Amino acid sequence: MPASSFAVLSAVAPYRTQLTVPIRNSMRLVLATLGLGVLFGYLRRGSLFALGRVQVRWAPVAMLGLALQLAPGHGHIPFVMLMLSLLMLAAFAVVNLDIAGFPMIVIGLALNFLVIGVNSGMPVDPGALLRSGQADTLQLLVASGGAKQHLEGPNDELTSSGT
Repeated sequence: MPASSFAVLSAVAPYRTQLTVPIRNSMRLVLATLGLGVLFGYLRRGSLFALGRVQVRWAPVAMLGLALQLAPGHGHIPFVMLMLSLLMLAAFAVVNLDIAGFPMIVIGLALNFLVIGVNSGMPVDPGALLRSGQADTLQLLVASGGAKQHLEGPNDELTSSGT
């Protein structure tokens, strides 16, 4: 195991004893969020039937963009496919800016594109992986690195820890 792997494991050791988030709690959060969204929609005199009338444009571009994120590859190919995916998703979101929520999607995609581009992949905080119940992902990143993500390090820019 490389020396840097030992440093990462030492850095995340304090989190090992914390409880992970059970899946059922995550599902409760998703269901509660959906329920609140429907409630607020009704309070604003909206309806679920109106949702069916929304004309989303370029849906195949979004599907292809999402598929690119799942495609396997070696070397720099996964990173290139991820960046292309984000560009395709951004194009999809831009042509749908007139639909509620899409301006926020464009902002989120632009910020992801910026962080991933600057760091040649998404820096991931090891403690966050452990707190969210993704210890297996942490082990994978420590053992072999990631094609699209890597463990956050001191040279990463624009991270949540401010480094």
